[in-house]
Amino acid sequence: MNDVGLMQWVLLPIGFGLMGFFEPCSVGSTFVFIKTVEGKRPEDRLAQVAIFALTRALLMGALGLGAIVIGSVFLGFQKAVWMVFGAFFMLIGFLYLAGKSDLLTVRLGPRITQLSGARSAVVLGVLFAFNIPACAGPLLIALLGMAAASGASGSSIALGFTSMALFGLALSLPIVVVVLFPRARSALDWVVALSRRMPRWTGLLFIVLGIWSIWFGLFVSIA
Repeated sequence: MNDVGLMQWVLLPIGFGLMGFFEPCSVGSTFVFIKTVEGKRPEDRLAQVAIFALTRALLMGALGLGAIVIGSVFLGFQKAVWMVFGAFFMLIGFLYLAGKSDLLTVRLGPRITQLSGARSAVVLGVLFAFNIPACAGPLLIALLGMAAASGASGSSIALGFTSMALFGLALSLPIVVVVLFPRARSALDWVVALSRRMPRWTGLLFIVLGIWSIWFGLFVSIA
């Protein structure tokens, strides 16, 4: 795997996953999850966070696999697909910088406040995993767009699955750490302060990603 592949398939998904955790609405859902597992037996907490992280990773991986398959349909329009998604990423970035990111937020899965009544560790872990914070939606869309564009460039479905699974794991990892290691909970105050500034950094990242995608479509040989 070359440097571009390492960034696209490994570093970017992990970075986006961690950014998705730091987004304001994600931090709020973290508190709900932590409150839900408080007081449970250690083995139940371990089961819930393990199932939670694994299920979310598999769900994201399945979405990435589907994006690669869909993108492969446009195999003859590789450069055009990269450029279209590049323009879309830049639009998302400018919306973030203009304070209009709420237009992009879409909640996926059940409402997190409806999940706290579940008693089974397995059921609770799965249900929380299917709840994707609304503010992480644009990051998810961007990665799926890149996977689709890569599918148009002939990338394998294994790469699409792996990259999105890494995104799901990174989106879940801070929650897992806080739940399993109570001393880490004090760091949430710092995370809350950081989350207020995250939308601006997210906007800048989307603009850079859009410029890179357009440049990739124009000047990089994909054959």
